[in-house]
Amino acid sequence: MNEVTKKIKAYMEERDLQQQQMAKLLGISIAYMSKLMNGRQSPGKKVINNYYKLPGIKEKEAIERAKQIIDDLWLSGQIDEPAAKELVQALKYDN
Repeated sequence: MNEVTKKIKAYMEERDLQQQQMAKLLGISIAYMSKLMNGRQSPGKKVINNYYKLPGIKEKEAIERAKQIIDDLWLSGQIDEPAAKELVQALKYDN
């Protein structure tokens, strides 16, 4: 299954959305949405672009990327573990 499709499924689960509701948010047909969820179709540029415009996505993706950078800095020895933990704690994100 495509990575964006996995993210769409997770978004739906987090917000308790049905396929029809998600299709509307993504600007696609219910039939296309069903194919995405069943793995018979990969998301096109429109779906991907619309996914990243959904409420909370940009912020969540930015925070996840920042956490990865902190991990990389800690593993490379550029920051110590307490500093890494403090930075990650500052980035706690709750939907």
